[in-house]
Amino acid sequence: MSKALPPKPRSLSQKKSAITIVAAQYNAEFTDALVENTQQELSELNPNIEINTIRVPGAFEIPVLVESVMQQHKPACIIALGLIIRGQTAHGDMVAESVTQSLQQIAVYHVTPVIHEVILCDDTKQAYARCIGSKLNRGKEAARAAVAIMESINQVQRSSTRIFPHKAVMIMLKRRNIREAAIQFLYLADLEDGPEAADMEDAFWQMIQESSLKKLNLAKAKAILHVAQGRDGRVIKLNELTSTIQPELATASGTKDLIEALKKLAAQEDKLSSHIDALRSFLQNKSDNPVPDQMIQDAMDVNHSLIQARSSWDETSSDHPDWAVKLEAINATIAHLTRSSQRFASIDDPESTIVDFAHLRTSSSELSTFRRETQELVAHILQHKEEIDASLASVIENYAPQRVDPVDRAILRLATYELRMADDIPRAVTINEAIEIAKKFGTNESARFINGVLDAL
Repeated sequence: MSKALPPKPRSLSQKKSAITIVAAQYNAEFTDALVENTQQELSELNPNIEINTIRVPGAFEIPVLVESVMQQHKPACIIALGLIIRGQTAHGDMVAESVTQSLQQIAVYHVTPVIHEVILCDDTKQAYARCIGSKLNRGKEAARAAVAIMESINQVQRSSTRIFPHKAVMIMLKRRNIREAAIQFLYLADLEDGPEAADMEDAFWQMIQESSLKKLNLAKAKAILHVAQGRDGRVIKLNELTSTIQPELATASGTKDLIEALKKLAAQEDKLSSHIDALRSFLQNKSDNPVPDQMIQDAMDVNHSLIQARSSWDETSSDHPDWAVKLEAINATIAHLTRSSQRFASIDDPESTIVDFAHLRTSSSELSTFRRETQELVAHILQHKEEIDASLASVIENYAPQRVDPVDRAILRLATYELRMADDIPRAVTINEAIEIAKKFGTNESARFINGVLDAL
């Protein structure tokens, strides 16, 4: 047990942020002092912090309000304040343990710090020292812990590319990226005896995005395993609880639907565990091969089916209110697994509002957008290829497509399309970018040749 307050955080950001204090009203002499000391210390540490305070009847009600705040407002940090004084029974210890576990689960699930200062004391003398006294004041301690963890999170975010290298997967959809990819596609599609453009599209993008897709799939696989931490234990607990209740359900009347729903749920849980184990084994082998798309997609599909199976179980069990008490432990375990599955689904769900894996969803979206916009550009060029070649023939003596280097030909067709049919792109920008791309992909003579042709158009 600490005998002094922790030091004030050394390096403090004055960034404006919001902190919510959820505090019990019970034992008001002490909890009011806790709240006042916390508010005062927060204001001294960072005057820009917006402090919102919510009071609840007692310590046991704190987790419910913390979860509600997380869902509706998602502040930078939540501070939970309360006081439990031990009596002659174990009730106080039970409440303290329940509050501690609940607050930890909420913090981990929402990936938002919850500072836990719901204090358990033996008597009012200890309570005075920790709530009102200055040497061990837990209100000040809570404020310092909150500001310190917020500063740590800010440091992680500022250096996220270094700390989380998988974020390098994200690509900037620059005009140059799209044009270079379009030129490569046009070059391959125009080779003699080559495949038709539509037939080579998938293979082309697999080649072009191989590195990014490899990194993205690896990041997704690691995210799945991160979310799955602790899942095995909960599944084992669910199986144990199910084994205990099944004999009783089997001998009761009108419970066939409960038995079938539980059976289906257990099968889906086992199936998801198998897919997660397969991903874990793949990564543990440290192979240079990319994580297969299908391996990730299969796990995602099973997780989605499992969410539906749990929803079906909730509906079925609600039709049997007389079994509510006996099924309480099973329902609590299923609720934990459901929260895990919701985070699992958020890894790849573009409509998810869970922020944990937003960078992965953004990466997937950007890769898809990059491909779509490039293919749209290619389609326009191929659609107007005859007109484009006619324009080139007007400035190139004895022009014939096959007489021009295939890389130069692809660059000229793209640039000519932009000059003739894309009014929103300045002429100088088109010519300058074509010259730069020619220097990168063409021969020593390409840049000068392309500059002369485009200048004459």
